[in-house]
Amino acid sequence: MVAALSDRTGHPILAHGLVRRHATKPMENHTIQERKAQLAGAFGVNPAHESALKNRNVVILDYVMTMSTTFEECAKALSRKVDYQIHVLALARVCKSA
Repeated sequence: MVAALSDRTGHPILAHGLVRRHATKPMENHTIQERKAQLAGAFGVNPAHESALKNRNVVILDYVMTMSTTFEECAKALSRKVDYQIHVLALARVCKSA
């Protein structure tokens, strides 16, 4: 999917631009507060790709967004290194039943 998006838009892919700093447990049925606590500091910019992120707009792409906590933590990690805009793109969103 990412390769197709890159081909279509002409924008390059940077796989592994972020790395996990620590493991996290599955988060089904956790509250937003529990998710935030578990993901705090879980992501960082991959030092091998730090220079590729300088002076670039960045899109974080994921297949499913549940509560946006992962996106938020990834954006926090990137915001320390990226001087431009950070966007998020999810193909699906999990919605709770009414």
